[in-house]
Amino acid sequence: MTTWRYAELLARGLSPNQIRDRVRTGALHRVTRGTYVSGGQPSFVDRLHAVRQVLPPDTVFGFHTAARLYGFGVVPTGRIHVISPTGRPVPQISGVVGHQAVLPLLPVEVAGLPCAAPERVIVDLARICSRIDALAVVDAALRARASTPSALAGELALHDGLRGVRQAREDRPGMRLRLAVRVQEVGDCAPVPNAAVDIWHCDAGGLYSGFESASTGSGGPPGRGGTGPTDDEIYLRGAQVTNADGIVEFVTIYPGWYRGRTVHIHTKVHLDTSTTLTTQLYFDEAVSAQVYATGPYSSRTGRDTTNDRDGVMRSGGDTPPMLTLSRDGDGYLGLITIGVDR
Repeated sequence: MTTWRYAELLARGLSPNQIRDRVRTGALHRVTRGTYVSGGQPSFVDRLHAVRQVLPPDTVFGFHTAARLYGFGVVPTGRIHVISPTGRPVPQISGVVGHQAVLPLLPVEVAGLPCAAPERVIVDLARICSRIDALAVVDAALRARASTPSALAGELALHDGLRGVRQAREDRPGMRLRLAVRVQEVGDCAPVPNAAVDIWHCDAGGLYSGFESASTGSGGPPGRGGTGPTDDEIYLRGAQVTNADGIVEFVTIYPGWYRGRTVHIHTKVHLDTSTTLTTQLYFDEAVSAQVYATGPYSSRTGRDTTNDRDGVMRSGGDTPPMLTLSRDGDGYLGLITIGVDR
């Protein structure tokens, strides 16, 4: 595979019409304006190497393009994304999307191409994605082992944070709930830092973001039957990395209910790229009764499942993970310790 610039083709004696004819017949493939390749259909990496020749030397590949190189390209795009260092001009090239770096760039070479570091790519891409795609990016990156929770935590410290991180409630009405989760070792109770903790739960009306049409509040978990997301909302979903004390904190609302299940919060704790603990957190029935007597919860009636009748909760053993609840200003504080055995 050989890369050619337009001027090089002219210098070899080809006229503009001859260049167009070769593109039409497949002898040449136009990668972007002024850049061509010969020697067969170019791969994704071939196209990037061709584009690299017309980019400023300190420009790196980032966002969707770098994510695909790293193996977590779950958000498709037809264009090539590059990042210029702060203060340098952004390339104006057809088919190329230029971004200006706000923070210093530390290039990483992937397939012979300079890329933004994987942690930067995760954060950058998730911040510009649709809401439901942001969590998909983080999940795919961890599954692809492109990064680790601890490395991602370091990158997040340089940013304002992903949408949906920490402040999980967004604009959903309901009783404020401050949720603090401590992750510790089962044996010596030592805190587990740098674990990624995800939470998600329904709103006051029993709806799950991402699956509103599949979770009408009438029962059943969202996405039952293998269906995928039905919308790009991400309210009441959050992701955090535990601090040195093994603690994360979220601000959300007291979950609502839907038929067939008691009140609960879904939780995943990612200890590393291959070890994940999945559980659900439960609420005291007396507190739930008090909350559900207030708006907006009180507008719904017909709750049919309490803790003692919930099959999922009962199947989890004699000591299901119950939140310790207490009043906290105009809302509640929920505390839980999750033990992990590594």
